[in-house]
Amino acid sequence: MKFSTQLILLVMVPIAVIMIVYPIAFSYIVTDKLIESSKQDAVALADFASEDLANFVYFLDIDVIDEHLKKWKETYPVDNIYVMSADGKILSDGTSKNPNYGEILDDPFIQNAIVSNEIVILHTDTHIRVSSPIVITEKIGIIQLDYSLSKVQPIIESSFLTMSIVLVIVTSISLIVAFLMSLSIRKPIKKLQHVTHEIAEDKLSSNIDITEPEELRQLSQDLEIMVSKLKKSRDNIIKSERLSSIGELAGRISHDLRNPLSVINNAIFIIQKHENENSSPTLKKYLPMIKNATEEMNYIIKDVLDFVRTRPPQITSTDLLELLKKSQENLKIPENIKIILPTKTLTIFCDPTQMLVVFQNLFSNAIDAMDVTQGSIIIDASEDNDNIVLQISDTGPGIPSESIDSIFDPLFTTKSSGTGLGLVSCKTIVEQHGGTIKAENLSSKGAKFTIILPKKITN
Repeated sequence: MKFSTQLILLVMVPIAVIMIVYPIAFSYIVTDKLIESSKQDAVALADFASEDLANFVYFLDIDVIDEHLKKWKETYPVDNIYVMSADGKILSDGTSKNPNYGEILDDPFIQNAIVSNEIVILHTDTHIRVSSPIVITEKIGIIQLDYSLSKVQPIIESSFLTMSIVLVIVTSISLIVAFLMSLSIRKPIKKLQHVTHEIAEDKLSSNIDITEPEELRQLSQDLEIMVSKLKKSRDNIIKSERLSSIGELAGRISHDLRNPLSVINNAIFIIQKHENENSSPTLKKYLPMIKNATEEMNYIIKDVLDFVRTRPPQITSTDLLELLKKSQENLKIPENIKIILPTKTLTIFCDPTQMLVVFQNLFSNAIDAMDVTQGSIIIDASEDNDNIVLQISDTGPGIPSESIDSIFDPLFTTKSSGTGLGLVSCKTIVEQHGGTIKAENLSSKGAKFTIILPKKITN
Protein backbone atom coordinates (compact mmCIF):
# COMPACT_ATOMS: atom_id res chain seq x y z
CA MET A 1 0.00 0.00 0.00
CA LYS A 2 1.35 3.41 -0.97
CA PHE A 3 2.23 5.95 1.66
CA SER A 4 -0.33 8.46 0.32
CA THR A 5 -3.09 5.86 0.64
CA GLN A 6 -1.93 4.97 4.14
CA LEU A 7 -1.92 8.63 5.14
CA ILE A 8 -5.42 9.21 3.77
CA LEU A 9 -6.69 6.13 5.60
CA LEU A 10 -4.87 7.24 8.71
CA VAL A 11 -6.76 10.52 8.56
CA MET A 12 -10.11 9.08 7.45
CA VAL A 13 -10.54 6.26 9.97
CA PRO A 14 -10.35 8.49 13.06
CA ILE A 15 -12.56 11.09 11.35
CA ALA A 16 -15.15 8.43 10.52
CA VAL A 17 -15.20 7.32 14.14
CA ILE A 18 -15.44 10.95 15.28
CA MET A 19 -18.31 11.62 12.85
CA ILE A 20 -20.29 8.78 14.40
CA VAL A 21 -19.39 9.26 18.04
CA TYR A 22 -18.98 13.02 18.37
CA PRO A 23 -22.48 14.17 17.26
CA ILE A 24 -24.03 11.64 19.64
CA ALA A 25 -21.77 12.70 22.49
CA PHE A 26 -22.21 16.37 21.63
CA SER A 27 -25.99 16.00 21.52
CA TYR A 28 -25.95 14.23 24.88
CA ILE A 29 -23.73 16.93 26.45
CA VAL A 30 -25.80 19.80 25.03
CA THR A 31 -29.02 18.12 26.16
CA ASP A 32 -27.63 17.54 29.62
CA LYS A 33 -26.42 21.14 29.92
CA LEU A 34 -29.72 22.62 28.70
CA ILE A 35 -31.78 20.40 30.99
CA GLU A 36 -29.53 21.24 33.92
CA SER A 37 -29.92 24.94 33.12
CA SER A 38 -33.72 24.54 32.90
CA LYS A 39 -33.70 22.65 36.18
CA GLN A 40 -31.81 25.49 37.88
CA ASP A 41 -34.27 28.03 36.42
CA ALA A 42 -37.26 25.98 37.61
CA VAL A 43 -35.85 25.61 41.13
CA ALA A 44 -35.03 29.32 41.27
CA LEU A 45 -38.59 30.21 40.18
CA ALA A 46 -40.17 27.83 42.71
CA ASP A 47 -37.93 29.12 45.47
CA PHE A 48 -38.72 32.75 44.60
CA ALA A 49 -42.47 32.04 44.33
CA SER A 50 -42.60 30.29 47.72
CA GLU A 51 -41.12 33.38 49.39
CA ASP A 52 -43.20 35.85 47.35
CA LEU A 53 -46.51 34.11 48.13
CA ALA A 54 -45.91 33.29 51.79
CA ASN A 55 -47.98 36.16 53.25
CA PHE A 56 -50.78 35.76 50.71
CA VAL A 57 -51.06 32.02 51.46
CA TYR A 58 -51.04 32.75 55.19
CA PHE A 59 -54.02 35.17 54.80
CA LEU A 60 -55.61 33.01 52.04
CA ASP A 61 -55.69 35.95 49.62
CA ILE A 62 -56.64 33.79 46.63
CA ASP A 63 -57.18 36.66 44.18
CA VAL A 64 -53.65 37.96 44.63
CA ILE A 65 -52.26 34.41 44.40
CA ASP A 66 -54.19 33.93 41.12
CA GLU A 67 -52.69 37.14 39.69
CA HIS A 68 -49.15 36.07 40.57
CA LEU A 69 -49.58 32.59 39.10
CA LYS A 70 -51.12 33.99 35.91
CA LYS A 71 -48.23 36.46 35.51
CA TRP A 72 -45.61 33.73 35.98
CA LYS A 73 -47.32 31.42 33.46
CA GLU A 74 -47.21 34.24 30.91
CA THR A 75 -43.58 35.16 31.68
CA TYR A 76 -41.97 31.72 32.07
CA PRO A 77 -42.34 28.43 30.15
CA VAL A 78 -44.62 26.97 32.85
CA ASP A 79 -47.50 24.73 31.75
CA ASN A 80 -49.01 23.99 35.17
CA ILE A 81 -48.60 25.76 38.48
CA TYR A 82 -50.40 25.07 41.75
CA VAL A 83 -50.44 26.65 45.17
CA MET A 84 -51.64 24.21 47.83
CA SER A 85 -52.21 24.24 51.54
CA ALA A 86 -49.82 22.32 53.78
CA ASP A 87 -52.08 19.24 53.55
CA GLY A 88 -52.10 19.38 49.72
CA LYS A 89 -55.49 21.01 49.00
CA ILE A 90 -55.48 23.18 45.88
CA LEU A 91 -55.77 26.90 46.63
CA SER A 92 -55.05 28.22 43.13
CA ASP A 93 -53.94 27.02 39.70
CA GLY A 94 -53.59 30.49 38.13
CA THR A 95 -56.89 30.29 36.22
CA SER A 96 -60.11 32.16 36.88
CA LYS A 97 -62.16 28.96 37.07
CA ASN A 98 -59.76 27.08 39.37
CA PRO A 99 -61.72 23.79 38.91
CA ASN A 100 -59.66 21.77 41.40
CA TYR A 101 -60.02 24.20 44.31
CA GLY A 102 -60.03 22.40 47.66
CA GLU A 103 -59.10 19.03 46.14
CA ILE A 104 -56.00 16.92 46.75
CA LEU A 105 -54.71 15.74 43.37
CA ASP A 106 -53.99 12.04 42.97
CA ASP A 107 -50.43 12.63 41.73
CA PRO A 108 -47.47 10.69 43.24
CA PHE A 109 -45.21 13.72 42.79
CA ILE A 110 -47.63 15.99 44.66
CA GLN A 111 -48.15 13.34 47.33
CA ASN A 112 -44.38 13.27 47.83
CA ALA A 113 -44.28 17.09 48.01
CA ILE A 114 -46.97 17.10 50.74
CA VAL A 115 -44.85 15.03 53.13
CA SER A 116 -41.53 16.74 52.26
CA ASN A 117 -40.11 19.87 53.85
CA GLU A 118 -37.52 20.29 51.10
CA ILE A 119 -37.56 21.21 47.42
CA VAL A 120 -38.58 18.15 45.35
CA ILE A 121 -37.46 17.81 41.70
CA LEU A 122 -38.58 15.35 39.01
CA HIS A 123 -37.26 15.35 35.43
CA THR A 124 -39.64 13.91 32.81
CA ASP A 125 -39.35 13.84 29.02
CA THR A 126 -41.36 17.06 28.67
CA HIS A 127 -41.04 18.92 31.97
CA ILE A 128 -39.00 19.70 35.02
CA ARG A 129 -41.44 19.26 37.91
CA VAL A 130 -40.52 21.21 41.04
CA SER A 131 -42.26 21.66 44.38
CA SER A 132 -41.16 23.98 47.16
CA PRO A 133 -42.59 24.37 50.67
CA ILE A 134 -44.06 27.76 51.61
CA VAL A 135 -42.79 28.53 55.09
CA ILE A 136 -43.51 31.16 57.76
CA THR A 137 -41.95 29.74 60.92
CA GLU A 138 -43.51 26.46 59.76
CA LYS A 139 -44.79 24.91 56.56
CA ILE A 140 -48.08 26.60 55.59
CA GLY A 141 -48.33 25.60 51.95
CA ILE A 142 -46.73 24.21 48.80
CA ILE A 143 -46.07 25.61 45.35
CA GLN A 144 -45.72 23.10 42.53
CA LEU A 145 -44.90 23.94 38.92
CA ASP A 146 -44.28 22.04 35.67
CA TYR A 147 -41.44 23.84 33.85
CA SER A 148 -41.71 23.06 30.12
CA LEU A 149 -38.77 21.72 28.08
CA SER A 150 -40.47 22.54 24.76
CA LYS A 151 -37.96 25.31 23.97
CA VAL A 152 -34.96 23.08 24.63
CA GLN A 153 -35.55 20.49 21.89
CA PRO A 154 -35.15 22.89 18.91
CA ILE A 155 -31.84 24.10 20.34
CA ILE A 156 -30.63 20.49 20.67
CA GLU A 157 -31.66 19.66 17.08
CA SER A 158 -30.04 22.83 15.76
CA SER A 159 -26.79 22.09 17.60
CA PHE A 160 -26.75 18.52 16.27
CA LEU A 161 -27.30 19.73 12.70
CA THR A 162 -24.61 22.42 13.01
CA MET A 163 -22.10 19.91 14.39
CA SER A 164 -22.86 17.45 11.58
CA ILE A 165 -22.27 20.13 8.94
CA VAL A 166 -19.02 21.17 10.59
CA LEU A 167 -17.82 17.56 10.67
CA VAL A 168 -18.59 17.09 6.97
CA ILE A 169 -16.62 20.24 6.14
CA VAL A 170 -13.74 19.15 8.37
CA THR A 171 -13.71 15.72 6.72
CA SER A 172 -13.50 17.23 3.26
CA ILE A 173 -10.71 19.59 4.26
CA SER A 174 -8.87 16.75 6.02
CA LEU A 175 -8.95 14.62 2.88
CA ILE A 176 -7.47 17.45 0.83
CA VAL A 177 -4.82 18.18 3.46
CA ALA A 178 -3.92 14.49 3.77
CA PHE A 179 -3.47 14.23 0.02
CA LEU A 180 -1.28 17.35 -0.12
CA MET A 181 0.75 16.18 2.87
CA SER A 182 1.40 12.83 1.25
CA LEU A 183 2.86 14.67 -1.73
CA SER A 184 5.07 16.98 0.34
CA ILE A 185 6.60 14.70 2.97
CA ARG A 186 7.79 11.68 1.01
CA LYS A 187 11.26 13.11 0.39
CA PRO A 188 12.01 14.23 3.98
CA ILE A 189 10.67 10.94 5.33
CA LYS A 190 13.02 9.02 3.05
CA LYS A 191 15.85 11.23 4.30
CA LEU A 192 14.91 10.46 7.90
CA GLN A 193 14.82 6.78 7.04
CA HIS A 194 18.33 7.05 5.59
CA VAL A 195 19.60 8.83 8.72
CA THR A 196 18.09 6.25 11.09
CA HIS A 197 19.68 3.51 8.99
CA GLU A 198 23.07 5.22 9.41
CA ILE A 199 22.50 5.51 13.17
CA ALA A 200 21.78 1.78 13.29
CA GLU A 201 25.18 1.25 11.64
CA ASP A 202 26.82 3.50 14.28
CA LYS A 203 27.40 6.36 11.85
CA LEU A 204 26.36 9.13 14.22
CA SER A 205 26.05 12.10 11.88
CA SER A 206 23.93 14.84 13.44
CA ASN A 207 23.53 16.94 10.24
CA ILE A 208 20.03 16.05 9.01
CA ASP A 209 18.94 19.44 7.56
CA ILE A 210 15.19 19.11 6.98
CA THR A 211 13.38 22.47 6.79
CA GLU A 212 9.85 21.58 5.70
CA PRO A 213 7.23 20.63 6.70
CA GLU A 214 7.36 22.06 10.23
CA GLU A 215 6.48 18.75 11.93
CA LEU A 216 9.29 16.88 10.18
CA ARG A 217 11.68 19.77 10.81
CA GLN A 218 10.93 19.45 14.53
CA LEU A 219 11.30 15.68 14.27
CA SER A 220 14.68 16.10 12.57
CA GLN A 221 15.79 18.48 15.33
CA ASP A 222 14.72 15.94 17.97
CA LEU A 223 16.60 13.27 16.05
CA GLU A 224 19.70 15.48 15.97
CA ILE A 225 19.41 15.91 19.75
CA MET A 226 19.07 12.14 20.12
CA VAL A 227 22.15 11.58 17.95
CA SER A 228 24.06 14.15 19.99
CA LYS A 229 23.07 12.36 23.20
CA LEU A 230 24.06 9.02 21.70
CA LYS A 231 27.47 10.43 20.80
CA LYS A 232 27.80 11.82 24.31
CA SER A 233 26.80 8.46 25.80
CA ARG A 234 29.30 6.68 23.59
CA ASP A 235 32.01 9.15 24.61
CA ASN A 236 31.05 8.63 28.26
CA ILE A 237 31.37 4.87 27.86
CA ILE A 238 34.80 5.30 26.28
CA LYS A 239 35.69 7.75 29.05
CA SER A 240 34.46 5.29 31.68
CA GLU A 241 36.54 2.50 30.17
CA ARG A 242 39.60 4.75 30.13
CA LEU A 243 38.82 5.95 33.64
CA SER A 244 38.57 2.35 34.78
CA SER A 245 42.02 1.62 33.33
CA ILE A 246 43.42 4.81 34.85
CA GLY A 247 41.75 3.88 38.14
CA GLU A 248 43.44 0.50 38.21
CA LEU A 249 46.80 2.09 37.46
CA ALA A 250 46.20 4.84 40.03
CA GLY A 251 45.20 2.23 42.58
CA ARG A 252 48.47 0.34 42.11
CA ILE A 253 50.50 3.57 42.23
CA SER A 254 48.63 4.77 45.33
CA HIS A 255 49.23 1.46 47.04
CA ASP A 256 52.94 1.61 46.18
CA LEU A 257 53.18 5.21 47.45
CA ARG A 258 51.82 4.32 50.85
CA ASN A 259 54.97 2.46 51.89
CA PRO A 260 57.43 5.36 51.37
CA LEU A 261 54.89 7.76 52.87
CA SER A 262 54.69 5.57 55.96
CA VAL A 263 58.48 5.70 56.24
CA ILE A 264 58.41 9.52 55.93
CA ASN A 265 55.65 9.77 58.56
CA ASN A 266 57.59 7.54 60.94
CA ALA A 267 60.73 9.62 60.38
CA ILE A 268 58.79 12.82 61.12
CA PHE A 269 57.41 11.26 64.29
CA ILE A 270 60.89 10.26 65.50
CA ILE A 271 62.37 13.68 64.64
CA GLN A 272 59.55 15.49 66.45
CA LYS A 273 60.00 13.22 69.43
CA HIS A 274 63.67 14.23 69.73
CA GLU A 275 63.09 17.86 68.86
CA ASN A 276 64.09 20.39 71.53
CA GLU A 277 64.97 24.03 72.00
CA ASN A 278 68.40 23.53 70.43
CA SER A 279 66.99 22.05 67.24
CA SER A 280 67.76 23.81 63.99
CA PRO A 281 65.37 26.68 63.08
CA THR A 282 65.31 25.33 59.55
CA LEU A 283 64.13 21.97 60.90
CA LYS A 284 61.43 23.66 62.95
CA LYS A 285 60.28 25.60 59.89
CA TYR A 286 60.17 22.81 57.32
CA LEU A 287 59.21 19.79 59.43
CA PRO A 288 55.52 20.87 59.81
CA MET A 289 55.43 21.64 56.09
CA ILE A 290 56.67 18.13 55.30
CA LYS A 291 54.14 16.65 57.70
CA ASN A 292 51.26 18.61 56.11
CA ALA A 293 52.38 17.54 52.65
CA THR A 294 52.43 13.86 53.64
CA GLU A 295 48.98 14.20 55.20
CA GLU A 296 47.69 15.74 51.99
CA MET A 297 49.25 12.90 50.00
CA ASN A 298 47.57 10.37 52.30
CA TYR A 299 44.26 12.14 51.76
CA ILE A 300 44.67 11.98 47.97
CA ILE A 301 45.67 8.30 48.13
CA LYS A 302 42.63 7.56 50.29
CA ASP A 303 40.35 9.24 47.72
CA VAL A 304 41.87 7.24 44.88
CA LEU A 305 41.66 3.93 46.76
CA ASP A 306 38.07 4.59 47.83
CA PHE A 307 37.23 5.19 44.17
CA VAL A 308 38.92 2.09 42.74
CA ARG A 309 37.88 -0.34 45.49
CA THR A 310 34.39 -1.08 44.23
CA ARG A 311 33.09 -4.16 45.99
CA PRO A 312 29.54 -5.22 46.83
CA PRO A 313 28.45 -3.85 50.22
CA GLN A 314 28.34 -6.26 53.16
CA ILE A 315 25.04 -5.28 54.73
CA THR A 316 24.62 -5.36 58.51
CA SER A 317 22.31 -3.71 61.01
CA THR A 318 24.14 -0.55 62.09
CA ASP A 319 23.52 2.12 64.72
CA LEU A 320 23.49 5.38 62.75
CA LEU A 321 24.53 7.62 65.65
CA GLU A 322 27.55 5.44 66.47
CA LEU A 323 28.55 5.40 62.80
CA LEU A 324 28.36 9.21 62.61
CA LYS A 325 30.48 9.55 65.75
CA LYS A 326 33.04 7.09 64.38
CA SER A 327 33.20 9.11 61.14
CA GLN A 328 34.68 12.04 63.08
CA GLU A 329 37.51 10.11 64.72
CA ASN A 330 40.08 10.50 61.94
CA LEU A 331 39.05 14.01 60.93
CA LYS A 332 40.76 17.21 61.99
CA ILE A 333 37.79 19.26 63.13
CA PRO A 334 38.71 22.89 63.87
CA GLU A 335 37.52 24.37 67.15
CA ASN A 336 35.45 26.95 65.29
CA ILE A 337 33.32 24.26 63.61
CA LYS A 338 30.61 22.26 65.39
CA ILE A 339 29.16 18.97 64.22
CA ILE A 340 25.58 18.65 65.44
CA LEU A 341 24.38 15.04 65.46
CA PRO A 342 20.74 13.84 65.49
CA THR A 343 19.10 13.81 68.92
CA LYS A 344 17.93 10.23 68.49
CA THR A 345 19.47 7.32 66.66
CA LEU A 346 18.11 5.08 63.95
CA THR A 347 19.06 1.59 62.88
CA ILE A 348 20.13 1.45 59.24
CA PHE A 349 21.09 -1.51 57.09
CA CYS A 350 24.38 -0.75 55.36
CA ASP A 351 28.02 -1.65 54.96
CA PRO A 352 29.45 0.38 57.87
CA THR A 353 32.94 0.53 56.34
CA GLN A 354 31.63 1.95 53.07
CA MET A 355 29.19 4.37 54.70
CA LEU A 356 32.06 5.56 56.90
CA VAL A 357 33.80 6.68 53.69
CA VAL A 358 30.66 8.58 52.61
CA PHE A 359 30.26 10.46 55.91
CA GLN A 360 33.97 11.26 56.20
CA ASN A 361 34.03 12.66 52.66
CA LEU A 362 30.97 14.84 53.25
CA PHE A 363 32.23 16.07 56.64
CA SER A 364 35.70 16.79 55.21
CA ASN A 365 34.24 18.74 52.27
CA ALA A 366 32.03 20.78 54.60
CA ILE A 367 35.00 21.59 56.86
CA ASP A 368 37.10 22.64 53.86
CA ALA A 369 34.25 24.82 52.55
CA MET A 370 33.89 26.68 55.86
CA ASP A 371 37.68 26.97 56.22
CA VAL A 372 38.44 29.42 59.04
CA THR A 373 34.91 30.78 59.42
CA GLN A 374 32.71 29.99 62.38
CA GLY A 375 30.31 27.31 61.27
CA SER A 376 28.29 24.18 61.88
CA ILE A 377 27.62 20.85 60.23
CA ILE A 378 24.10 19.67 61.01
CA ILE A 379 23.01 16.07 60.50
CA ASP A 380 19.32 15.27 60.47
CA ALA A 381 17.91 11.73 60.25
CA SER A 382 14.29 10.73 59.73
CA GLU A 383 12.10 7.92 58.43
CA ASP A 384 9.93 8.31 55.35
CA ASN A 385 7.74 5.31 54.52
CA ASP A 386 10.22 2.61 53.47
CA ASN A 387 13.29 4.86 53.49
CA ILE A 388 15.79 6.46 55.84
CA VAL A 389 16.45 10.11 54.94
CA LEU A 390 19.78 11.65 56.01
CA GLN A 391 20.43 15.34 55.50
CA ILE A 392 23.92 16.76 56.04
CA SER A 393 24.02 20.55 55.79
CA ASP A 394 26.64 23.17 56.55
CA THR A 395 26.78 26.93 57.03
CA GLY A 396 29.54 27.50 54.48
CA PRO A 397 29.36 29.53 51.26
CA GLY A 398 27.52 26.79 49.35
CA ILE A 399 28.36 25.17 46.02
CA PRO A 400 28.95 27.47 43.01
CA SER A 401 25.79 27.41 40.90
CA GLU A 402 27.74 26.61 37.74
CA SER A 403 29.30 23.56 39.43
CA ILE A 404 26.38 21.98 41.29
CA ASP A 405 25.33 19.75 38.37
CA SER A 406 28.89 18.42 37.92
CA ILE A 407 30.08 17.71 41.46
CA PHE A 408 29.40 13.98 41.14
CA ASP A 409 31.32 13.70 37.85
CA PRO A 410 34.65 11.83 38.01
CA LEU A 411 37.72 14.09 38.34
CA PHE A 412 35.59 17.24 38.78
CA THR A 413 36.68 19.35 41.73
CA THR A 414 36.39 22.94 42.93
CA LYS A 415 39.36 22.59 45.30
CA SER A 416 42.93 23.27 44.23
CA SER A 417 44.15 20.17 46.08
CA GLY A 418 41.13 17.95 45.37
CA THR A 419 41.15 14.73 43.37
CA GLY A 420 37.59 14.92 42.07
CA LEU A 421 36.98 11.37 43.29
CA GLY A 422 35.57 11.82 46.80
CA LEU A 423 31.97 12.61 45.86
CA VAL A 424 32.11 10.07 43.02
CA SER A 425 32.91 7.41 45.63
CA CYS A 426 30.05 8.67 47.81
CA LYS A 427 27.58 8.41 44.92
CA THR A 428 28.81 4.93 43.94
CA ILE A 429 28.55 3.62 47.50
CA VAL A 430 25.08 5.08 48.10
CA GLU A 431 23.77 3.70 44.81
CA GLN A 432 25.24 0.26 45.61
CA HIS A 433 23.08 0.42 48.75
CA GLY A 434 20.01 1.01 46.58
CA GLY A 435 19.83 4.68 47.57
CA THR A 436 20.26 8.14 46.12
CA ILE A 437 22.33 11.20 46.97
CA LYS A 438 21.75 14.75 45.79
CA ALA A 439 23.24 18.16 46.54
CA GLU A 440 21.57 21.54 46.75
CA ASN A 441 22.26 25.01 48.06
CA LEU A 442 20.25 26.25 51.01
CA SER A 443 18.20 29.40 50.53
CA SER A 444 19.87 31.00 53.55
CA LYS A 445 23.51 29.90 53.37
CA GLY A 446 25.50 26.73 52.89
CA ALA A 447 24.98 23.44 51.10
CA LYS A 448 22.90 20.37 51.88
CA PHE A 449 23.45 16.75 50.86
CA THR A 450 20.42 14.45 51.07
CA ILE A 451 20.98 10.69 51.23
CA ILE A 452 17.97 8.38 50.91
CA LEU A 453 18.54 4.73 51.84
CA PRO A 454 16.01 1.90 51.88
CA LYS A 455 15.18 0.62 55.36
CA LYS A 456 15.73 -2.97 54.28
CA ILE A 457 18.66 -4.05 52.11
CA THR A 458 19.76 -7.60 51.43
CA ASN A 459 23.25 -8.71 50.46
